[in-house]
Amino acid sequence: MVNVNASKLAEVDVPLAPLDEQKRIADKLDALLARVDPCRKRLDRVPAILKRFRQSVLAAATSGKLTEEWREERSVGAKWSTTSIQAVAQIGTGSTPLRSNQTFYSSTGTPWITSAATAKPIVMTADEFVTNAAVAAHRLRIYPAGTLLVAMYGEGKTRGQVTELGIAATINQACAAIIVNGDRALRAFVKLVLQANYLEMRDLAEGGNQPNLNLSKIKNFPLPLPSLDEQDEIVRRVTALFAYADRIEARYSATRAHVDRLTPALLAKAFRGELVPQDPDDEPASVLLERIRAARAAVPPKARSRQGAGRQTKTQKAEILMLNRRDIPDAHLSAILRERGPLNAEALWSASQLDIDDFYDQLQDEEARGLLNERRGDSPGAQRLLEAAA
Repeated sequence: MVNVNASKLAEVDVPLAPLDEQKRIADKLDALLARVDPCRKRLDRVPAILKRFRQSVLAAATSGKLTEEWREERSVGAKWSTTSIQAVAQIGTGSTPLRSNQTFYSSTGTPWITSAATAKPIVMTADEFVTNAAVAAHRLRIYPAGTLLVAMYGEGKTRGQVTELGIAATINQACAAIIVNGDRALRAFVKLVLQANYLEMRDLAEGGNQPNLNLSKIKNFPLPLPSLDEQDEIVRRVTALFAYADRIEARYSATRAHVDRLTPALLAKAFRGELVPQDPDDEPASVLLERIRAARAAVPPKARSRQGAGRQTKTQKAEILMLNRRDIPDAHLSAILRERGPLNAEALWSASQLDIDDFYDQLQDEEARGLLNERRGDSPGAQRLLEAAA
């Protein structure tokens, strides 16, 4: 396994800002990222909203509600009838040529479509091709472009899906082919009805572990049927509404990609020193490093070895930021809270640069506890810190 060992990791150069600037960067990042996360959560609701919108459009289209005003404007009554798919179309299926016969399949020839292709809105290419020998041996029918395909069985959500051939092709036995008679119904309208009734179609399947549809159920599937003029108007309106939804979806995708880039962009900007203004009065980072080196040099070797043994605590991991006890001013926590405003206990501990024991000692200051209590319920971590200090 490729890995980075501790010695190599210890040699990695990292940018180090003055300590006060580090605090400003952390506060700024907290504020900005707190706005990014809610934005991402709101965006995450968009796909479900668009899905419900499209389903509602299909339901209104196939129930007559979408064209109610259209009928009223033309003084057309609700002359809808209910018939079956077989009354307006020819319905057939296909088969799978013998796999063991190498002469039945080739890299070119007649496209052969399976139920997996029904996930596409229209089929323009094929993954497999069959030869003339296969077509003749299995009496495969070549269906023209414009034929609707319904998946009669397949894995997951495949069963009941509808697509349309954009090329002439033959199919396997898992698909039902529907060639609509244009004198009685529009192909696009029949496709909308089948899409709107996806779940109802799936419920008709029978069988054990993998329920299947069959040609009989496809043929007898109910079809609400208005006049050809109204069918044409329904298709036009649904196409326009779906195009509107597609534009929103494209804008959502672009916005989501932008939001996903915000966090790494903010972090990159922060570590280039561009996120917050720099203050020439800040103690230089070099002074901070010298103080850390001096503090480490003051620790006896045996004590250092004991510190490194076993699992590191949070305090040990953060030792670069910890103040020595002799450097802790009086009312240290109160001063931080007065300067920076209300903080929860976790944020105050981080800002204090104190060892956890020193932090608890400082929390006995009544002024600090009074200021901190305003934010007592901010988080479970804050509550635990306060309870431990008490």
